[in-house]
Amino acid sequence: MSTSESTPTADIGAQIVLALLDWPVLAFILILCFLLLFRAKIFGLLDRGDISVSWGNGSIQFVNRHAKLTHFGGL
Repeated sequence: MSTSESTPTADIGAQIVLALLDWPVLAFILILCFLLLFRAKIFGLLDRGDISVSWGNGSIQFVNRHAKLTHFGGL
């Protein structure tokens, strides 16, 4: 056995590190940090109760921190 061969535990460790650096994990961490940093501002905005997102045949209204889906055309 040569010294340049890697051990199975090193391969598993490398796979774990590569999985953690994959884009879905990094995107989740980035979104989570954003939500934690701006938590008070986001909740203050949602507490206003007059937020509505509309598109085509559908819309979403945020009332008392709850989302309400209305006018949604079936798929």
